[in-house]
Amino acid sequence: MKKIVILGSSGSGKSYLSKKLSKELNIEVYHLDNLIENLTGVHLAIMKSTVSKN
Repeated sequence: MKKIVILGSSGSGKSYLSKKLSKELNIEVYHLDNLIENLTGVHLAIMKSTVSKN
């Protein structure tokens, strides 16, 4: 199975591009923010806030 990783800053169009590629290549999209939140049970904004304070 081949995978594509899309990196970029906030608002750079990562989600837009991933949705387009997903439809064109018939592959599933995984958003790392969602995966991290599901695994840890902690909202990513809270996690970022905690890390930046330390």
